[in-house]
Amino acid sequence: KGIELNPQAVAAAQAQSRNVVLETLDGQPLAAFDVVTLFQVLEHVDDPVAFLTEAAKRVRPGGVLIVTTPNMAHYMIQSINHVLNYPPHHLSWWTADSLGSLVSSLGFSQIAIWEEPLQSIHVADWIEAKINPSMGRYFDFSVKTKILRKLAKATSYLLGPVLSNRNDIKGQCVMVSGRKPIS
Repeated sequence: KGIELNPQAVAAAQAQSRNVVLETLDGQPLAAFDVVTLFQVLEHVDDPVAFLTEAAKRVRPGGVLIVTTPNMAHYMIQSINHVLNYPPHHLSWWTADSLGSLVSSLGFSQIAIWEEPLQSIHVADWIEAKINPSMGRYFDFSVKTKILRKLAKATSYLLGPVLSNRNDIKGQCVMVSGRKPIS
């Protein structure tokens, strides 16, 4: 059984004969799921530690918890005025270390951490953050900023194939998984 909060996602899954229902996590029995996934959820809740603690209780012994969030160790943190850095969009910021530590502190073992490399679609944003980190990403309409954005976009066409998918340049997402020990 899968649970989902988005009615359209539930309908799409059910249309493919998937056992997905429109329910919340807190209404589920403890240790009921082999896998609990939280993809781009944790940064939107007002008490992420309590929320993840409750999610972890729903994982059966031997099961897996998988969590993804934006990776605040990547270039976007350099652009402090980026729209994604403002509440109410993101209420908390996560790095591989902080997310991995939280999952581990909940009793999970075999912690695996993956940081997305820079994707080609984000190369212009990365260049823009490097050129002028204090630039107001979406709220600065000065001539200087417009020129810098055009320069970053043009440069991204040349450097995109070289820069994208390099493991030494972090992209926008971090994923942490852990296995709940069998008692």
